[in-house]
Amino acid sequence: MPGKETTQAYSEGLLDDLLLVAQAEFKSDRRTEQRYPFFRPASVQVGGHNFSAFTREISVSGVGLLHSMELPLSEVVIQIAGGARQLRLRIERCEPIGEGWYTGGGALLGGNA
Repeated sequence: MPGKETTQAYSEGLLDDLLLVAQAEFKSDRRTEQRYPFFRPASVQVGGHNFSAFTREISVSGVGLLHSMELPLSEVVIQIAGGARQLRLRIERCEPIGEGWYTGGGALLGGNA
């Protein structure tokens, strides 16, 4: 059975590795607007069908999403839980992250959905 020092050293090493990955991703981010964490349930409308998703972050020009289906790189409509307004987005990226989950992001389009 590993001792407390061994477990702590392992945890610190794992945290260091994760921080390096996060820093590399942050440095490669080309976005110019400030993003704000915004985790809320949402509904994504694609081709007349609604799918469950979660918002991850928002900015003045877009929304980051976490979802369990591959989204087409096209226009969709999202409804954020607790909000009466629908938003039109142009999905610009959709990447698998494992176990049937995806992260995606879209640019806000003008006008009401």
